[in-house]
Amino acid sequence: MLPKVLSAYQKHGYSVDMGSPDRLYSTIVDLKNKRTVNCSGGFTVSDAFLFQVISGLITPENILVIGNSFGLSTFVLAELFPNAAIDALDAELENVEPQLGSMITRKVAASDFPNVKLTIGFSPQDLSKTADGKKYNFIFVDAMHTNEAVLQDYFGI
Repeated sequence: MLPKVLSAYQKHGYSVDMGSPDRLYSTIVDLKNKRTVNCSGGFTVSDAFLFQVISGLITPENILVIGNSFGLSTFVLAELFPNAAIDALDAELENVEPQLGSMITRKVAASDFPNVKLTIGFSPQDLSKTADGKKYNFIFVDAMHTNEAVLQDYFGI
């Protein structure tokens, strides 16, 4: 992962476990309580590489992330696109501790990524609240992983 992202989580007492051959997706670990935080996860190292390649091709002014979890994909985008305004939307529904993921996101954004804003809400109905009139140059949809939900997000966008 990108160094600024990893150190930002570390600063707040968390580390990013980037997966293993048995589990490809990343999770976040609460270092103080020595436990994996149960607020979803799914971003992979290969996703970060893909975003890095994309960063060499485009320079977006506004980025939308639908589905934030604990913010890893959002912050990778924020590090790669430091001049972009990044709006993340999350419904806080996944797993046992979704509000903890939002709290971690807000702490990391406040300390290291001021270009990130998190809105709690549902896609597609709360997209206009999140966007507040902005047009986006890059949109990452990583919320509910069903065909119907992805189509709803697409049409909402």
